[in-house]
Amino acid sequence: MGALDLPAEIFQYIFELLEDDTVFKRALPTCMTLSYWDRKWDQETWNLIDPLDSMYARQRDRYATIKAIIFTCRQWYRFGHHLLYRSLFLSDPSKLAALCYALDRNSSLGWYTKRLHLVRFYATRRMSIADLEHGLISIIQQCPNLEIFTADCPIAPSFLPIADTLCSFSWKTLRSVHWTLTPESLPRLIWALDSLSSLVSAHIDFEPAPPSSTDDVEESPRLGAASQLALELPCLQQLSLRGLSQDFLDEAAGWSLPALRSFSLDFVANRHDLPDVVDFLTQHGAQLTFLDLNTLPSLDLAAILELCPELTTFAFNPDWRL
Repeated sequence: MGALDLPAEIFQYIFELLEDDTVFKRALPTCMTLSYWDRKWDQETWNLIDPLDSMYARQRDRYATIKAIIFTCRQWYRFGHHLLYRSLFLSDPSKLAALCYALDRNSSLGWYTKRLHLVRFYATRRMSIADLEHGLISIIQQCPNLEIFTADCPIAPSFLPIADTLCSFSWKTLRSVHWTLTPESLPRLIWALDSLSSLVSAHIDFEPAPPSSTDDVEESPRLGAASQLALELPCLQQLSLRGLSQDFLDEAAGWSLPALRSFSLDFVANRHDLPDVVDFLTQHGAQLTFLDLNTLPSLDLAAILELCPELTTFAFNPDWRL
């Protein structure tokens, strides 16, 4: 039997071994995730690659590896072209329409998709936020095995329909989310989390309020019926918050998070309305093994350590008074 006579299953297995599967890890990067120095072959200067840039680079390298394999010959393309769709990395939203067309033409390709990552979006004449919304919804509907949904850019205007689609089509399989929202999106966020009980990791970035609406945002958002929800997230092991998260943390203190082991809070440059971290840790600190607190105002370290007896890693602002 010649090399080209091997069964398709063996070719597919070999191709899967060659691709970088670290992009499918459900755990989110933390402050302890390593950065590294690197430089391009045509440059003399070295650049520090942080975990986010490293993820971007790994996904691009993964695409390059798969393309090099499947474009070797027609047979290899037939055996391995589905690998291109296991991770959908959207660094150029203008290509969203072409991706939707490919999935519409061959719906079986969406079955392989495990990760959907939206890097950036800027509204243009050719593509509006509504176009982005419709495109993402179309993709989610055709990816029944989606496990990771990451949006590094703000999606607050379209969060409700996107979250509804995730809750309708991916509620069984979705394990990790990274959303960039506004504090006003909190009620919708709570309703979405209530339907995604299989989540293992979640990162919520509450982007700073625009200067023109600062006065409105200082008031707590009206939660309505969402304030009465006692969320149960039995699988959530990692929770990461960034930005104006005080209202979210107040609500999360009353939720059931029995599997929570890692908690990160980055309050960036905000000095006022500090989240009640001690109250949250009173409810969920006993089982934590990783804790990262980055706030400008100092917190009561003694009380925090007493509430988290199982900690193996504790990171905090070095400017705090000990």
